[in-house]
Amino acid sequence: MPEKFVSLEKSLLKEVKSFLLKEGMKCEFTQQGLIELIDLLFTYKEEGKFLFPQLYIIDDLKMFAKVLSPSKFHKIGADNKSSQTFLEAVKKCAPLTEDGWAIYILRLPSTFEYGVFRSGTNILSVPISEIIISKEPPLQPAILVYQTAGKLVEVRGAKGNSIVTNFSTKNQITLSPLQVHEKFIDCIIKNVNEDYKDQARIFFRKLFLKVHQTGHGTLIAVVDYNSEDFPDILKDGIRLDFKIDIIEAIAALGTESPLITNSKIEGYFTLLKGMLSSDGVTILGNDGSIRGYNIFITHKGSTTTKEKFGGSRKRTFNTLIANFDSILIAAYVQSQDGNIQFIENEK
Repeated sequence: MPEKFVSLEKSLLKEVKSFLLKEGMKCEFTQQGLIELIDLLFTYKEEGKFLFPQLYIIDDLKMFAKVLSPSKFHKIGADNKSSQTFLEAVKKCAPLTEDGWAIYILRLPSTFEYGVFRSGTNILSVPISEIIISKEPPLQPAILVYQTAGKLVEVRGAKGNSIVTNFSTKNQITLSPLQVHEKFIDCIIKNVNEDYKDQARIFFRKLFLKVHQTGHGTLIAVVDYNSEDFPDILKDGIRLDFKIDIIEAIAALGTESPLITNSKIEGYFTLLKGMLSSDGVTILGNDGSIRGYNIFITHKGSTTTKEKFGGSRKRTFNTLIANFDSILIAAYVQSQDGNIQFIENEK
């Protein structure tokens, strides 16, 4: 029987060609480079550590820097126009992309230049992708390539086109994880003052992307901010005596020392990220506050409330949904393979 070969590259080639045409960035070297990047980034490691670099392909560095001002750019290298230079850029720059640094590849007439850059001064700074990629009308031709989660790589263009490549054989992705995050964030900040909603949204976007990329499973329940008590099923765990008011810290940005306030907000970011990586359910209010974590739920037929969530995470999520009421109003689950689901009580 003749062997059958399945090639992802053929499917990607067609999609990437169409994408570049729509974005007005047609180029055979960029085309092959994008395919190579998608293949490289879905499980990218250096020295045994997973890295999640964001990479921007651009045509005008001066304009790019002007739009992102204030920003810092550092050229790392340049080489022939070939897909190999794309890979070289990731290899040399990816270890430098912690704490808000990203990679750029500049398309010049006969070479590709690459380096690292950073924009913004704190955790609430508007993300680069919002300034460059999500702007309408687009400011300039640009492409963002990055791994949104394990085995999931997204390519987005300034004109609004995108390709999401799923390397997992288990999950069928119908929505980008970022779209699910956006719906969930809407629920969390529903009762946040309009003056602070944009900054709160940035905070939670960065948080959920970080948690999603680490690949640790998590469960979150959202309760009504007016409630002083938890539903009975959420009482076995750590309930905070006083809620952690993230929005209060954001509101203080204009009245207190920026250094002190930024430090407090970054501290809350790290704290909540740790809670979301713990076993059990993390409880948030729909005013953007933190109410509790490490909450365990008894499933029907279970003799203990403290089951490990690896095999029962989905059952716990379904139990939360089944107990929706006027207090418990939403649930979110993320499995270790990056699959996510969010449901809000629409009653």
